[in-house]
Amino acid sequence: MNLIELPYIQIFKKKIKKMSTKIKQKDIDSKIVEKKKAKKEVMMKKLINLTPHEVVLYASDGCTVIDKIPSSGNARVAMSEELIGELNGIPVVRSVSGGVEGMPDPQAGVVYIVSFITLQALVGTSDRCDFVSPNTNSACVRDDEGNILGVMGFQGV
Repeated sequence: MNLIELPYIQIFKKKIKKMSTKIKQKDIDSKIVEKKKAKKEVMMKKLINLTPHEVVLYASDGCTVIDKIPSSGNARVAMSEELIGELNGIPVVRSVSGGVEGMPDPQAGVVYIVSFITLQALVGTSDRCDFVSPNTNSACVRDDEGNILGVMGFQGV
């Protein structure tokens, strides 16, 4: 009797395995959809500029101004100096970075624009991911004299 039941049990186990595989695939698919939605939400955040300058955002054509975000504060890295010697009688100092000052608490739906040096300090000392820096490398718009007029994107963590 066990020999007769064995094929039915094997068939039943195969059906259960197929069903659990389909359920796992549905879970994976729903997680992918959630991640895509989360990425789209990033583009819908309120931007608060914590640099001392207005941030001018350009479209990818480098000509069309999309937005101008005025300064709303100044998050900065506290700096101190250590005297490390002299060069021809002139003091030589080493700048030492301290903590970040002026960074508000996280707010739902808000991304803070900070300077690149502040971004670097936050990356090394914080688990926050609600800040970006203007991309003044490849995505920046300059005038004929090389001065930065604005950016076409941000740098993030």
